[in-house]
Amino acid sequence: MGMHLTFLNDFGPCFLNPIQSRFDMEKLIIPHPEEHMHYVLKIIQTIPVTVFTKNSNGWLKDIVTSGCDVIALDWSVDMELARKQVGKHVSLQGNMDPYVLYSENSYIQKETDLILSQFGFGEGHIFSLGHGILPDTDPKKVQFLVDSVHQLSKKYHQKIY
Repeated sequence: MGMHLTFLNDFGPCFLNPIQSRFDMEKLIIPHPEEHMHYVLKIIQTIPVTVFTKNSNGWLKDIVTSGCDVIALDWSVDMELARKQVGKHVSLQGNMDPYVLYSENSYIQKETDLILSQFGFGEGHIFSLGHGILPDTDPKKVQFLVDSVHQLSKKYHQKIY
């Protein structure tokens, strides 16, 4: 689990000598910026691209044509309808309402199972909160959610022969 992220940054002497021209950039920061950008663009081609927009129901098919690998859905988007719209062209990420984590564990588990069942069987679903975690969320509730996802998602990833 996890992600691959590349970040190219060189603060170096730019704080002492602000960049005002290409010459400054070449001399102070990166001797040959084209080589670095070529390298970065080469790496980026291997990193999956995720697109997130709020209330994306109306343009999911358009987002698919953007070339992205994953569409992140906010909690207001129906997972089952979204999957029908995008098919297997992209993966879907989401989309539990973050306020669910203020509920009892039984309700968290029920909502987790609902979202997993709406996506259904097979690969291509990244379970997450559908718009980030709220600052005062109890970490024990987050752990319960993670454990629930691990437990409940197994049945949706079994190979059927």
